Amino acid sequence: MPGIDEIRKLHAPVADSALTELMTQVLGAKDDTALTAYTATDSMMRYIKGLLGLASVTSTGKTQIIRVPVASAANIGDVLLATVTSQEILIKKVNVRSNGATTANLTNIGIYAGAGKVVTLIDNVTGARANIAAADQQVGNSPLGGVVLAVAKTIVITLTGTGAAAVDLTVTIEYESCVAGGYLV
Repeated sequence: MPGIDEIRKLHAPVADSALTELMTQVLGAKDDTALTAYTATDSMMRYIKGLLGLASVTSTGKTQIIRVPVASAANIGDVLLATVTSQEILIKKVNVRSNGATTANLTNIGIYAGAGKVVTLIDNVTGARANIAAADQQVGNSPLGGVVLAVAKTIVITLTGTGAAAVDLTVTIEYESCVAGGYLV
């Protein structure tokens, strides 16, 4: 019959324990957090959760969404929204919503992608202040057939205006990875 010390060793460790003395510590606990970068002291459960989460979100054909707040000066010019990471992506939809504090200083916005802003996702006519001035006013675009962006390509919003008062916008980009692992940051 096992002693009390042996039974105690079978209990799951605390969440995210870095201990590796016992088999239960190496395997991990159900409440361990997901991990995708290797370290020498993390449990197998953390890696499994990380792999499952990565596969379910960035797999080919799985819709992903990134929401980016924009609170820059109305006359600042280009503001980086996102960069393509790991694998190329297909942009399906782009939406800009006013959160109500868009100022009179803003003339228009445009959203562009690729090196040198060669792809127009929302043009500055659609992004005119009149279309996004009041709270919850929105403009959007669903590029016909989508737009494919390679790794390291960027998406920017261009703010054009006459003053430095900040805008309050949220940009939402719906996309999917063309090859497993692609995402926007």
